[in-house]
Order: sequence, then C-alpha cells, then structure tokens
Amino acid sequence: MAEQQTQWAEPLPAVLFSSAVAFFGLAALLTGSVSLASAPLLIVWVAGISLVCIIGAIIAFRRGDIFGGTASAIIGGVLFGSGTWLSFLGKFVGWPWGAPVFGAGAAVAIPPQIEGWMWIGLVLFLVVAGIAGLKISWFLGFALWWIAIAAALAPCAWSFMGCPGMPADPSMGISSTLPMVSGWMMLLFALMIFYFATAVWLDTFFGKPVLPIGKPLIK
Repeated sequence: MAEQQTQWAEPLPAVLFSSAVAFFGLAALLTGSVSLASAPLLIVWVAGISLVCIIGAIIAFRRGDIFGGTASAIIGGVLFGSGTWLSFLGKFVGWPWGAPVFGAGAAVAIPPQIEGWMWIGLVLFLVVAGIAGLKISWFLGFALWWIAIAAALAPCAWSFMGCPGMPADPSMGISSTLPMVSGWMMLLFALMIFYFATAVWLDTFFGKPVLPIGKPLIK
C-alpha cells in the first residue's frame, strides 16, 4: 500500500476566527465599553492571535495559497505585530518609551503623531488588499475597505490629533468621537470576518459553498 501523503488543513478559519476575537476586543476598547485597565489583557490576546496568524500564513503558503498566506502574514505581522501591539504597549504599559498613561500618571514619551504615520502604511495596504480581495468575492473586498476606513479614523487620524479623550484614570474608558466611530466600524468588521470564516469552514467541511460570500468582481 502506497504511503499516504500528509495534507495540511485549511488555516483560514483559524486565522479569521481569531482575528474576529481581536477586533471585538479592539471595538470594546475604542468605544469606551471597557476601561483602560482591560487593555493589558487585550495585549496578551493580540500577542497570541499574532502567533496564530503567522502559523496560518506558513500553512497557507505550504498549501500553495498565496493570497491566504499573504493576508494571514499581514494580519499577524503588520496589523497586530507592529501596529496594535506596539501602540498598546506604548499607551497602556509604557514599554519601551517610558511610564504608562495610567499608574504613575505620566504621559508616554513617544509622540502619538508618530503612531499616526505608522498607521498610514496599514491603511494604504488595506486599500490595496481590498482590491485584491475583489478577486475572491465582493464581500471580502468591501470588508477590507471598511476596515481601512476604520483604521484611517482611529488610531491614524486620532493619533495625529494627539489622542484626545484618553483618560489618565484606568477605571475610565476612552471618550472621543473618532475612536468611538472607528470602534463600532471594527465591531461590524469583526462580524463580517466571523461570517466569512464560518463560510470558509463550512465550505471546507462539506466540500461546497453553504454560506454566500458573493461572486468575484475582478476576474
């Protein structure tokens, strides 16, 4: 009997489901639904989710899925790895630039405008990724453009403004219009990718589309 070749499982459901969890947490923080004291817990979540996304990227590349591997790597390495992760470390923990926003009561040494420039690159990538996503489905392309707008509002534009509404008291939540609007948009995006992950999972399980995700707009 010929030895059967081991097949890699479809990694996208794990990547997308875990990313949805992260965006639910981001939405809760930006809308002021949770206090700043919850931010360190979200940092731990983001670190774990980054690892899941990077592993998913490696598996996707091994399967020959270039778009899925690239998207997973970007989610893990750019969006969470170098964007949200460093931003949260600076704002809420203080490492490596100085004291945290709360606790000692001192402001973080790094100017928030620097973070704004950092997020511009992510916004531009999401716009381009939205165009590429249209080759898979209009639903995915629209979702990526939606989150690009959310990222452009906060933390990008919000950082350029100096992050108004950031309380020094850890028992309080963020109270500012831009992050609140961005947070609600991220909540909707989390629901979108949760739906998309469920569609991919069911398609893999049953071998045929079960949930509609729209036809590709770009052939």
